Amino acid sequence: MQELPSSFIVVYRWSGPTEEQRQHAVVNWKRMIQIAVDIGVPVINTEFSGDPTQQEICNGMFFRSMEELLPIIEREGLRVEVQSHPYDFCELNDEACDIVKSFRSKNLGYVYSAFHGLFHDQGKGDVRHMLKYAGDELTHVLFADTWNQTKGCRYILNSP
Repeated sequence: MQELPSSFIVVYRWSGPTEEQRQHAVVNWKRMIQIAVDIGVPVINTEFSGDPTQQEICNGMFFRSMEELLPIIEREGLRVEVQSHPYDFCELNDEACDIVKSFRSKNLGYVYSAFHGLFHDQGKGDVRHMLKYAGDELTHVLFADTWNQTKGCRYILNSP
């Protein structure tokens, strides 16, 4: 018997910053959703994407994409877990959680990436707050060593 992956991870430009990028990403998302359904993968992990220098535009693009995609995700019974990631339009944990919570969907969750933790909370490293704040929307946690990038350069450490 062949084992199937428990989740996929994809990153598309569903938050723009251009409408053309967003539209291409939505097409790719729809195909990815169909592939997940066809082979029985229940979870898709992703990032907010976008551009931190164009937050308002990218935030709007993200909500526009979700208007198209969330009904499909819910209909298919999938769970999409979103991670705020360095250089996304939304990089801070609390703000990212608020975005996820605003949809009030059991099919949308938040991924907390511990190895970006210092990045997500402006160098504080307050993991307890971040986990508590995410609450019921916290569906996935990624662990690795963490380095405080606010002390000299904007370097992101991912464990091998």
